[in-house]
Amino acid sequence: SAGTYSVTVNDGTNTASLSISLNEPDVINLEADISETSCGEANGGIEIEVDGGTAPYEYEWSNNATGTNLEDLSAGDYTLTITDNAGCILVQELTVENSEGFELDFSVIDVSCFGGDDGFIEILPNGGTAPFTIEWANGENSTILEDITAGDYNVTVTDRLGCIATE
Repeated sequence: SAGTYSVTVNDGTNTASLSISLNEPDVINLEADISETSCGEANGGIEIEVDGGTAPYEYEWSNNATGTNLEDLSAGDYTLTITDNAGCILVQELTVENSEGFELDFSVIDVSCFGGDDGFIEILPNGGTAPFTIEWANGENSTILEDITAGDYNVTVTDRLGCIATE
């Protein structure tokens, strides 16, 4: 194993000493940038950077890919085996998360009288990944519409990953 080894030889007349150091390469290090899938589609990704060990490196993924970047991935586990030029191996499991679509729940208060303008609607995203972008057909972009008249109100909500819910 790595370390410093010393030997001393004495032939009865003379003494000779020698020290030898055995070094080992740095540990193989892996940094991964993982992109979730959006809305359950196969659009996730993994990008890796490797250092340490002895370059060059060979990459073997559990899906038979051989590069440093994977695209168009479904949610799931991906095992990466990295072998450096000295034959050292690092095995790492990486997980692509699934961001499924989401639903919209509402809190609604009807107008109190015919022709009134005291109605209220609040959007409550159920699932998805914050932050959310809200677009009402009337141009508003708040989670709450208040002091509104009776009628139909259309809204589109988009989460951080691009999943869309309309109501």
